[in-house]
Amino acid sequence: MDMVAKTIKKVVKGFPVLIHPDESGGFWVECPSFGGCYSEGDTVEDAMKNIEEVIELCLELQEEENRPEFSHSNSSSSFNPLPI
Repeated sequence: MDMVAKTIKKVVKGFPVLIHPDESGGFWVECPSFGGCYSEGDTVEDAMKNIEEVIELCLELQEEENRPEFSHSNSSSSFNPLPI
């Protein structure tokens, strides 16, 4: 299968992320550890930079609201995405 057609699994700031090819070009990326944590980019590298910023914002919000820490346990090589 062509790499562009596959979902790519990576870890950003200790959290699992899924990078998906966009039908109209570029990529969209999600972090299942945070509900509603999505971004996009023209390249995988752009998408990764953008999701890192979104994760940082989610962590700042979590700290401001005194919410419990999110688990980094899904960052292992046996990555299993959380349901969205």
